[in-house]
Amino acid sequence: MSGVPTSERSWQDILGISSAGSLADSLPADSRNCEIIRPGRQMAASLDSIRSILPLPREQLAAPDPVAQAAIAARFRAAATDEAVASLSYQLTSRELQQLFPLLAVTTPRGQSARQLAGRLARAIQIRACPTLYVSGWLLFQQHYPNVRPVAKTLARLGRTLGRRPPVISPQPSAQPSAKTVAQPDPLETPAPITRLAAPDSPWFLLHLLKCITASGLTLLQFMRQYQIHSDLPFGVELIARSFLAGGSASYSDNHRLFGLILRQAAPTVQISLLHHFFQQDGLPAKIRNRCFQQIYRQFGDLAAGNPVWQKLRARDVRIYQEWVKAATLGSHCRKSPQKARLYLRYAPAILRIEPWDENTLLIHFPDFLIADSRVNPHQALYYARPESGGNPFPLAHEKFNPNPADPAIPHRQVEDVIRSNSFQGIVGLPFDPDGIRLTGIFLNLLLGDKTGGQRLQRRRHTGGAAD
Repeated sequence: MSGVPTSERSWQDILGISSAGSLADSLPADSRNCEIIRPGRQMAASLDSIRSILPLPREQLAAPDPVAQAAIAARFRAAATDEAVASLSYQLTSRELQQLFPLLAVTTPRGQSARQLAGRLARAIQIRACPTLYVSGWLLFQQHYPNVRPVAKTLARLGRTLGRRPPVISPQPSAQPSAKTVAQPDPLETPAPITRLAAPDSPWFLLHLLKCITASGLTLLQFMRQYQIHSDLPFGVELIARSFLAGGSASYSDNHRLFGLILRQAAPTVQISLLHHFFQQDGLPAKIRNRCFQQIYRQFGDLAAGNPVWQKLRARDVRIYQEWVKAATLGSHCRKSPQKARLYLRYAPAILRIEPWDENTLLIHFPDFLIADSRVNPHQALYYARPESGGNPFPLAHEKFNPNPADPAIPHRQVEDVIRSNSFQGIVGLPFDPDGIRLTGIFLNLLLGDKTGGQRLQRRRHTGGAAD
C-alpha cells in the first residue's frame, strides 16, 4: 500500500522527529517510561474483544462452546410442556440463540430423550425465527452435509416461516466474484434464502439447485456468492463437483480457479471423475483449456511425480495430459524464441519425454536421439545420437559429465555437413538463429518427417550413409 511508510525516515518525517533524535526524546519527560502502543496492537485487541462478544457465524462454527450447549440442552430437557418450551425460547439471549443450530446438529435423535430434545430445539428455532438463525442453520447444513437430517428439516421449516416468496435472482449481477471470494462469502452480507429455490430436506435438493443455476443465467461463482455457499465446506465441494460433471465446455469459462479449488478438495474418486470429464471437452477455447491444465498440473504434477491419480485414469486421458505437459514445457522454455517452440511442437508426438538438466537446460528425448537445449544459448542446441545399445549418449550425473550438454563449446558437427553427407552419427549443432533454423527444420524432417522416419534413421545408422 502506497500509504504505508516503507523506511525509518518516512516514520520520522510523519512523527516530526529529526534523524538524530528518537521517539522517546520527542515525548514529555514524565511519559517516557510509559508503554507505547504499537500501530495496530490496539485495533487487534479491540477486534478480539468484539469477536468474543459478537462472533460471526463462521467464527462461531469454528469454535463451538460445548459448555454453553450443555447448559442450554439441560434447560430444554427440563421444559416438559409446549408452554415451557415457548417461554424458555423467548428467554434466550442472542448469544444463546446462536447455539441452537449447533446443538441440534450434534443431537442424534435415536433415543426418546434425544428425540424430545431435538424437537424442542426445532420448535424454539421456529418461535425465534430470524435471518441470523437462518445464517447459522445454513452454515451448519453445509458443514455437516450429507449427514444433516435434523438440521435440514428445521432449516426448511425456518425458510417457510421467514416467508414464502418466489425466487429472485438477478440475471445481470454487478460484479464477478473470484474463487477466493467464494471460499469466504461476505459475512456481513444478508444471503438470499436457499429455501426460495428448494427445500434443504428434499432428497433432490442438489439436483434442484443445479437446474436453478442453469436457469438463472448466473455463473457458478455468482450463484454461490448470492446464496452464501462456502466452497471449503462439504456441501459447497459437492455442489461444485456436481456442477462441473453435469456441465459441458461452458462450465469451465472463467471458472479455472474454481476448477483447481475443487480438484484440491474433492475425494480421490471424484478427482478421477472430474479429470476424465475435463479431458473429454474437445471444444474448449485454447486460453481456458490451458488455464485448466495449469490447475491440474499444480495439483498433480507431471507423470514422473508419481501421483496415484495417473494410474487410475484411462490411457487416452493420460495421453492428452502428457501432450499438454510436453507442449507447455517447450513453450515455457522457448518463450523468448517462438519460432524454436513452433519447430519443436511440430514434432511433439515423437517426443518420448522431456527432463531438466538444470534450471536453464532441457533434454528432449526422441526414440533414437536426444536434443540438449539451453536458454543460455538460445540460438543453438546439440543433437546426440543414441547409442545402439540404448540409454543416454552421455552420463547424466553432473560430476561425470562436467560440461552442460548444450554447451556450444563441445565439439560437434555442422548441420550442413550432416545433411550433405546423410550421416547422422555423433554430436550435431542445431542452429536456431533466423538464418539457421531452416536447416534445423530440414535436419529434423529427415529424421522424423514421416511415419517411416524411425526406420529410415536405423537404416542410415547401419549403412553409415544414405538409406535408399
